[in-house]
Amino acid sequence: MSANNSPPSAQKSVLSSAIPAVLPTAPPCSSPKTGLSVRLSNGSFSAPSLTNSRGSVHTVSFLLQIGLTRESVTIEAQELSLSAVKDLVCSIVYQKNYHQPAILNSSALQQIAEGTSISEMWQNDLRRLLIERYPGSPGSYAVRQNVSDSKPDLSLQLIFFDGEEAFLHWSPQDSLYGSRHLAAKMASTPHPPGARGTSQLHGMDLLVLLDLIGAPNPTFPNFFPNSARWFERLQAIEHELHELGLLKDHSLERQYFQNYSYGGVIQDDHIPFLRRGVPILHLIPSPFPEVWHTMDDNEENLDESTIDNLNKILQVFVLEYLHL
Repeated sequence: MSANNSPPSAQKSVLSSAIPAVLPTAPPCSSPKTGLSVRLSNGSFSAPSLTNSRGSVHTVSFLLQIGLTRESVTIEAQELSLSAVKDLVCSIVYQKNYHQPAILNSSALQQIAEGTSISEMWQNDLRRLLIERYPGSPGSYAVRQNVSDSKPDLSLQLIFFDGEEAFLHWSPQDSLYGSRHLAAKMASTPHPPGARGTSQLHGMDLLVLLDLIGAPNPTFPNFFPNSARWFERLQAIEHELHELGLLKDHSLERQYFQNYSYGGVIQDDHIPFLRRGVPILHLIPSPFPEVWHTMDDNEENLDESTIDNLNKILQVFVLEYLHL
């Protein structure tokens, strides 16, 4: 992604008997060699030879289903050595955990940025959500109905968390109600359906949490080393869009995505997923906006240029990530 292309320092295990619970900083297995080929809808990759170094072959009947970003791989009742099982799983995990973006060129960046109308999105999408409401109120019903009626054909999963704040005093039991519920539910839901040993959380490549975004001049530090390559990609996209003159009221002296790491962990909706091993890209400004938790946190204090710029940066990020 940039100068730092080291793989994540810790990833999830999908078959504990075959690979370590925590993967090392180096790639979990050697480059795939000629051997068993697993066909995906968009290509194929090969696992090493089916026999181990001693030449013995064990009959292993199993159903292995690994959730990938866009694929599921199923291998049934193959005669595999135990080492081949490990190598096969490693190959699948390697494809998932070390996924690389498809970098867009300058003309593609220009086309994306010029095709974005923040004024149109503000009027058609954002304003319909900026309605005073509380649970059970007419405003709440109107917003829910608007979301239900929209249902755009998205190629990524959008999650809107509620119940973050504490009722009394912030604690592990009194906070993050929505995200704790969803993380626990996903952890107990097989993925793909009917699989054993893998859950919906295994199908999550990356959880990108957006919080407190919209005030002028935000600065975002990097929070987690194992998602640093994606944070660095955001830095590179911001710099390139600036050089192309596609960002409004923007200065590289005060770049949004800063080249420093945050020294602690902010308690936010990513925590229940982080504790279950999901890679996190936490995009929250430091310091927080001045109007945070005040009655002035309203439309008047949203900065259109900042939102427009971040919208372009994140659009490019998603398009590159999903190879669209």
